[in-house]
Formats: sequence, C-alpha cells, structure tokens
Amino acid sequence: MAERPEKRSNKIDRSTNEEGPRVHQLPRVWKYVLLLPISLHLLAVFAEPFHFFTRSEVQTAPDANALRKYLHPYAQWMFLDHGYFFFAPNPGPGHLLRVSASEDPIPISNSVSRQPPNPQLDTEIFPDRNQQWPRLLYHRYFMFSEFYYSRYAPVELTKELAGDPTFQARWSQDRRVYTSLQQSIIGRTKHRMGKTFVNL
Repeated sequence: MAERPEKRSNKIDRSTNEEGPRVHQLPRVWKYVLLLPISLHLLAVFAEPFHFFTRSEVQTAPDANALRKYLHPYAQWMFLDHGYFFFAPNPGPGHLLRVSASEDPIPISNSVSRQPPNPQLDTEIFPDRNQQWPRLLYHRYFMFSEFYYSRYAPVELTKELAGDPTFQARWSQDRRVYTSLQQSIIGRTKHRMGKTFVNL
C-alpha cells in the first residue's frame, strides 16, 4: 500500500526564522529625566528671538522679559543670543562712530561725515573698510558701533516721561550702562593715542 504524502503545514516554524534586530528602549524613568533638559534647551532657543520680536524702543513684552530673565544666562553660555538684530530680515541703516583725540579741548559736533578735517585732531571713524582689514576686523568694528548706538540714553528726560516711575527707573539704568560704556571707550582711546581729551 502506497504511503500518503505528508501535508505541508501552513504554520511558520518560528524557531527556524532568524531573529530581527532588537530595539532597545530607554526605561520610562529615563525618558522623563531627559525630557526636562531637552525642553529647557528648546525653550532657551525660543526665548531669544521671542524677546527680539516683542521689543520696541521703549520696552519689551512682559512675557518675553519674564522668560528671558531665567533663561538668558544659559542662552548666553550656549551662544544662543548671537545677533538677531544683525540678521533681521529688514535691517536698518548703519551708524558711524567718530573718535577724536587731542591735547586741547575738543568742540562738540553732531556731524560725522560733513565735518571738515582738523589737522590738530587725531580722528578715527568706525567702521571703515579702508582702515579695518581683514573683513572680520571690519565686522567687529561694525558690530561695536551698532552696539554703542543701541545703548544710547539721553542726558535727561522730558517732564512727561520723568513723571512715569517705571520709565524713570528704566532710563536711570540705561543711562548708567551707556555712561559706563562711553567712559570705557574714552579711557581706552586716551591710553592708545596718548591724548588728554577724547570726544565721541
């Protein structure tokens, strides 16, 4: 009597299949541990442009100030606040800074480009592509003049603005920063040029 052929089983013998690559997953606890610093980093990345786009010449949005107050040290350490003014989509005009040094008192002038040359003065203008080279040095002077301009605070306030305590406190702080920066530039110029009087 002929033997009956064995029926092929439709079941897959899993023991003979090669195992695929195993996917290792972090424990749930570690996921929550890593989620916190990653979230804080992304928040710091968001805080700087958010602060930039919500500010005006007078003040900044309170929410942006509150967020930046705690995250700015970390953003500065990680170099996340790297010049949103310079890379703005619609940048404004550049500003020149003229530094005049002399052994005699220098008359104050608000003009830079139209002032006739004075042979008794040692004068430098920042930035100047003909004097500051290579390009990276010119760029540093360009950012320097823009920073000095952005820190400007008037000598005194009008009566209307002086009546606002919040604005008065903000102006006092800005004026101290501007004066400190100005005196630092003057002191450095006197030391470098060896002159008695310096005017910015």
